[in-house]
Amino acid sequence: MKKSRALYNILFPVLLLLAFVALWWGLAVKADPEYILPTPAATLGKLWEVLSDGAFYAAFGATLGRCAITFVLSFLAAFGFALLSRNVPPARTSVEGTMSVLRAFPTLVIALWLVAFPPSRVAAGVVAGLVMLPTLFSELSALLGEIDPDLAEMAKLYRVPAKRVLFSFYIPVVLPSAVKLAGAGLALTLKLMVAAEVLAQTANSLGGLMNLAKTYLETAELLALLLVTVAAGLLFEGAAKLIARRIGRWKA
Repeated sequence: MKKSRALYNILFPVLLLLAFVALWWGLAVKADPEYILPTPAATLGKLWEVLSDGAFYAAFGATLGRCAITFVLSFLAAFGFALLSRNVPPARTSVEGTMSVLRAFPTLVIALWLVAFPPSRVAAGVVAGLVMLPTLFSELSALLGEIDPDLAEMAKLYRVPAKRVLFSFYIPVVLPSAVKLAGAGLALTLKLMVAAEVLAQTANSLGGLMNLAKTYLETAELLALLLVTVAAGLLFEGAAKLIARRIGRWKA
């Protein structure tokens, strides 16, 4: 049974990918003019050119750096707000209300308002951070809800220092799931960052390269850059799942 499931988990994504490539190729062959939808072969050829260009690595590195900073700040802020909401009842309504407003507020409105003010690199990070904050808050609040309330009450009763409670109760419980969440969150932050960079026309960035490719009708290059973004996101998620699995085995 386990072997069959493992085989299915391998074959299904492969078959889905092959079907997607076949559909892409069929549509690209009929596309006129060709730049509307390049073939997979043309896109892979352009991907090789992109990966051979030093300017790409400078732009990609800058985007990854902004992405990492934005995600870490959003994660820490969300974790702090989740702890505050859980442990300080008077603050719960205000915190959850603020997160609900951020979650409901149209992302495009935030983006358009922020990109109107320089520098665009900061605007891209703020846009991605404001979108990620309420999402991470909801996930981390759910993880903290898995902690036994009796343990928390006991810690309060015996006046256990807050630092010890944090590192002995909260972090060990949420760590494996938080690592998985970090992988998915980092992948989502990267996508949001690139989209914000395109909108803000951020120089020296992956989104900036996409914007140039779109301007000059270099559709193959645009698709190649999209493939890089998707591959990086999948790498983040896969690495996080592997680390979380090893943490779970270590705890067991």
